[in-house]
Amino acid sequence: MAHDRVDPSIDRVEPGEHRRPRGMQRGAARGGRWSKTRFIVASAAASPARTRRVGKFNSVRGENIVDKLISVAARLLMAQLFIISGWQKLTGYSGTEGYFAQMGIPLVGVVTPLVILVELGGGLALLFGFKTRWVAAVMALFTVGSALVAHTHLADPSQAINFMKNLSIAGGLLWFVRNGGGTASVDAAMDRPSHS
Repeated sequence: MAHDRVDPSIDRVEPGEHRRPRGMQRGAARGGRWSKTRFIVASAAASPARTRRVGKFNSVRGENIVDKLISVAARLLMAQLFIISGWQKLTGYSGTEGYFAQMGIPLVGVVTPLVILVELGGGLALLFGFKTRWVAAVMALFTVGSALVAHTHLADPSQAINFMKNLSIAGGLLWFVRNGGGTASVDAAMDRPSHS
């Protein structure tokens, strides 16, 4: 069984420091030369949080720009449906209550503002990435519940399509429950340590 050994030529450093290995500091005196790969490995051991691959699509701090854009676009595309629907229900409040009553939903005076809160408030929270996992979980449950309440006549092709659309939207929301809002979100900004 092979045993890993710590290269004695690597200086001991504190987390967050960047110090060249002794092999690079005194390599000329010994006639030795450190390869680029060994320097990267040594740097990663000294500060793994700050050692990032700098590629075409990476920002200065090592955050992937493509991933940022994808997460923002995903939140926008998912949230706009709820924001528009919630706004329409809010501006046509009496009509929304009448529609819910016609569907046989009880306590429309309580249900209507709750639905607007989930759609409009949850949509805005998802758009900006605020409490993303919790908001997405609530919206996923709401979407599945809406499918079971409003789109149960599956013999009607339009109802069946709407039922499956709701399930697909719930699946997309579960992605946010699993992964959060990404680095370009309010959640990420709140998690960053403040530097005084």
